[in-house]
Amino acid sequence: MKKMITAAAFAAAFVSTASADMVEGPIVAQQDSSFTVRLVSSEAGWTGWLSWISNTESEAVTLLSNKGPKDAAPIAVGTVEAGESLIFQYEITKGTKNTFRQDDEAGARQFRHEWLDGSTARLFVEDIELPGGDRDYNDAVFDVAFTPVPTPGTMAMGLASAGLLVKRRR
Repeated sequence: MKKMITAAAFAAAFVSTASADMVEGPIVAQQDSSFTVRLVSSEAGWTGWLSWISNTESEAVTLLSNKGPKDAAPIAVGTVEAGESLIFQYEITKGTKNTFRQDDEAGARQFRHEWLDGSTARLFVEDIELPGGDRDYNDAVFDVAFTPVPTPGTMAMGLASAGLLVKRRR
């Protein structure tokens, strides 16, 4: 009996440690970047679609299904400025139909994310409306990868430097 309790305690500690870095709220761009999204995994029986809600457009841009191939190339989505929040929507299309949006207080609880490194955040989705559901956040898992884009000022400085080098060689 003692071994079972110890194993259960270890498992509980491991689960809480594994999810300790997951936080609620939108992913915030660390710098001016272009970004891509790719499906990592899905443990859901239901089918859902992830969409991005742009800060400049009123319509959601449909990206990926949780039933797509896990080895598919990332989808190039768009660009964001440093400090901009990425707002996602997840719509259940097969199963108990529902739509969860990160810009809605109730819908925001369906999402978690964690930073894997300085350029990639992992987005987790719970597809059964909370407070129900199993709260495992593995029903759809996506990686959001950022690639820095130079600001216009940085590009201008780079071009000026290149011009000086060319002039100096003459």
